[in-house]
Amino acid sequence: MFYSLLNRREFLKRAGYFLFFSASLSSIPLLRLLFPEKEKLIRPPGAVVEERFLAVCMRCGKCVEACPTRIIKPLKSGFAAGTPYVDFSQGEICTSCMMCTEACPTNALMKIGKEKLDIGTAGIDYDRCNRCFICFDYCPVEAFRVEDGWPVVIEEKCIGCNICSSVCPISPTAITVKPEGAYRPEWSPP
Repeated sequence: MFYSLLNRREFLKRAGYFLFFSASLSSIPLLRLLFPEKEKLIRPPGAVVEERFLAVCMRCGKCVEACPTRIIKPLKSGFAAGTPYVDFSQGEICTSCMMCTEACPTNALMKIGKEKLDIGTAGIDYDRCNRCFICFDYCPVEAFRVEDGWPVVIEEKCIGCNICSSVCPISPTAITVKPEGAYRPEWSPP
């Protein structure tokens, strides 16, 4: 009897694990809330490599308070809840003031020079772009060129400031900043 009871317990335990993980995998939105895809998050200037960032960020909110344009916000949920990310959803821009790096007590946001500022890369949705070239005119780092009559992002120059997107006359904008290519410095203790 003990042998069959143990087997039933083991069976129920394994069945429970199977059902839990099946349900979890089938509800991908729930998983995204718990573990936001790190490659989709735009981190503030000077953010160190993601794994180190998550380990050293105290979630104190000082960078959020220091940001004059209010683009830095704390994540609301998931494993990385409370960590800062850059939210350009309202058309704000990064002014490259670097006040967030000055406010960080743990060096999760390293103090870097403006010449190293790079939080992402602009991308153009060519199905929406009307070729007005306003992005070309307003880019502070001249990260656009014209190719076959279209604006093209020079990825090596783009710093992800979102100015191009904020001046785009298309609504919703034809330009979005993605975290690809962001500069992530090596962490050193404060």
